[in-house]
Amino acid sequence: MYNLWIVIAVVSKVFGCQIQGSETGECQSPSEFLQYMPFCGPLLQYTACVPTAQTLWYNHSVKSKDLFLSQMYQKTIMQRELFELDTSLSDAKRDEWGNYGEIVPRFTENRDCQDAYRNYICWLNFPRCDDAGVSLVMCRSVCENYFKACMQHKDLWRCGDPEFVNGYSPEISTYANNLGELQYYRYPYPGSPFRTNQFSSDGTQALAVCTPSILNNS
Repeated sequence: MYNLWIVIAVVSKVFGCQIQGSETGECQSPSEFLQYMPFCGPLLQYTACVPTAQTLWYNHSVKSKDLFLSQMYQKTIMQRELFELDTSLSDAKRDEWGNYGEIVPRFTENRDCQDAYRNYICWLNFPRCDDAGVSLVMCRSVCENYFKACMQHKDLWRCGDPEFVNGYSPEISTYANNLGELQYYRYPYPGSPFRTNQFSSDGTQALAVCTPSILNNS
């Protein structure tokens, strides 16, 4: 029995994928997960880290996670379009926070923004596995494409190397809003910073150093 547990542990280690050193799932090829992933599946043209099916937690599965991301995506776009198409706010010359100005139509009739947002959440939640079964961090270009396509102000971009991550160092604010309140911009994405894309010497092949690392893509 003892030897059996050793075999199980070794197999789990080989096929389990890791993020920040913690095993979070298993590496599967598109042929294994595509049928259970109608929302993100078509975007994952690589071996991805997906939830391991568990009998005790029926909703810990590829299908349930993909469904959650699909619902979150639709909800975000719907809520955003309600603001962007609200004529009362437009007539009052107010933005979505009630401040004087106008609402920037980020998602409404902007397929580039919607696609970039979908790419971002899918590639972030189903990262690519390397040959050792370790999940790769997000490609920096994926983050930049999202902020650019959705016309976010450059001050809001969080795609570079952070000086402060997860509270390991105190952040000293040097910026105050109109009320004199100090503003803090601690890096919001765990597992970051994002990694810069790398390519072969002839520039035609994307190297697998980050997610997604797909040829001719982000």
